[in-house]
Amino acid sequence: MYMKGLLFLILFVATVPFSFCQKAEIIYKNDSYQMQRKGRSFVLINKRLDISNKVLVAKLKGVSLNTGKSNLQKVYNSFYYNANQLGANSFVIDTIIGAHTDTISIQISVYNLSKDENKLNMSLFTNNSIFLVGGLKKSMEGKSFKLNNEKAILPAMVYQEYPLDIDEKLKISIGGILGASVTFTGYEGRTPTFISLHGLTVAPGYSSGVGISFNTGRIYPVDMSFGYMLIAALRKSE
Repeated sequence: MYMKGLLFLILFVATVPFSFCQKAEIIYKNDSYQMQRKGRSFVLINKRLDISNKVLVAKLKGVSLNTGKSNLQKVYNSFYYNANQLGANSFVIDTIIGAHTDTISIQISVYNLSKDENKLNMSLFTNNSIFLVGGLKKSMEGKSFKLNNEKAILPAMVYQEYPLDIDEKLKISIGGILGASVTFTGYEGRTPTFISLHGLTVAPGYSSGVGISFNTGRIYPVDMSFGYMLIAALRKSE
């Protein structure tokens, strides 16, 4: 009985990564690419970074139905996993089909940036804005919160952007007296900040935590690269 249980556990653990990586389709793989090691991070490549001489590692495709079992969070995590397995640590978004709809298809190209290229890439993200991301399941109800002490609601499948002037402050609160709040201040060269009121889980990457220094428990920092993919796919709230 013990051996059967142990065998089941081994088989289960062995199949978890395989089943996870099946969520992203590898539509092109560069067989001539010589992988030095598996990727350890996953960052969006800024459009201002010259990658004309970089080797394309692969192209991946993922589809979100915006449900509990199929959503943009799982698509991104599967991109992250598959890219790392192929030796890539960065990506550009090629196409998004069905943005703002119930079925969203995303295709990306993945590359491998050096440490210095990664550092330069991250320095190019200087958008003095706070992005608030709604729930990623279409069935979710809107989330109530306060923006500079004014009541507001963040619907699911949308995002809101709050550009900040230099020294301008923005306070976001949720949950009343026993809830949580965080205040942001604009400054020159500020890295954009993405936050969620629902809790989005992404494997830690190079971009995780950039420009973020809070941990309230009910206001969650969102990986910047993931955040940029979200605002490309979600509807912007007016």
